[in-house]
Amino acid sequence: MNNLSIKNQILEKVRSLATNQISDPNKITFETRIFEEKTLNSVTLLELIDFLELELGFHINEDKLSVEYFESVNEIADTFLEVV
Repeated sequence: MNNLSIKNQILEKVRSLATNQISDPNKITFETRIFEEKTLNSVTLLELIDFLELELGFHINEDKLSVEYFESVNEIADTFLEVV
C-alpha cells in the first residue's frame, strides 16, 4: 500500500467519524485542522487511533499520543508512516 492510499484511508475514516460533529464531512481535506475546526472529539479520536492500529497496522507509542501528531490527516500520516 502506498502513502497516498494510506492518506486517503485516513481521510475517509476522519470523514466518517466526523459525521456527527460537522455539517459536511466531505469538506474535510488532508490539511483540515482536526481540533481547531472541531472535526473530531476525544471519543472519535480514540476511534481513529483504534483504526490506525487495527486496520492500518500502525503502532502508536505513548510519546506520539499528543494532539500535535493528530493536527491534520497529513500530520497523522507523516508521523505514523515514519514508524511503519
